Amino acid sequence: MNKIQQQYRKRKNIYLALIVAILGVIISFRILSPSGRHTMNTLELFQTAFLIVIIISIFVIFRCPKCNKSLVSNFSSLWGKLDYCSKCGVELNQKKDR
Repeated sequence: MNKIQQQYRKRKNIYLALIVAILGVIISFRILSPSGRHTMNTLELFQTAFLIVIIISIFVIFRCPKCNKSLVSNFSSLWGKLDYCSKCGVELNQKKDR
């Protein structure tokens, strides 16, 4: 495995961890929010800010190690089976020998 593939794997793992964090924040919104109409309290404001920071972090971190193009949309549309960067064509996943 070369350096680019190692960097991609590391960034992909961080991306997946951030997706899990988004799900955790969304679940906490559902569990901790009072029912009915209410004004936004401090906890909900913190949760919203945290959610925005996570989303921005995803787009900043998950980029091609070679050309720095965002890989979020390509990765999501291919259900995680991204092998090459669509901009520079670098191989992101190591091919398995059969």
